[in-house]
Amino acid sequence: MTRISRTKAAELIKSNTKNFFSATFIKENKELRTFNCIFKKATDLGYFLVIVRKEGIKNLNIKTLVELKINKTHYKIV
Repeated sequence: MTRISRTKAAELIKSNTKNFFSATFIKENKELRTFNCIFKKATDLGYFLVIVRKEGIKNLNIKTLVELKINKTHYKIV
């Protein structure tokens, strides 16, 4: 598993507009949640709008991101 910064993770997500990726993050109640999603756009407040399979459009907070899987490569956010 490759270790990357949040800035690098944001760049990877923004560059992956046509393929699904997995993002694992910490919810407000401290539980882990994984989205299988496609990047739609970045907001002014630092969130990413993503299209989640079977759930619709959701906000993804880059500050709570823990793991990312893009193009069969696992990344650990440090």
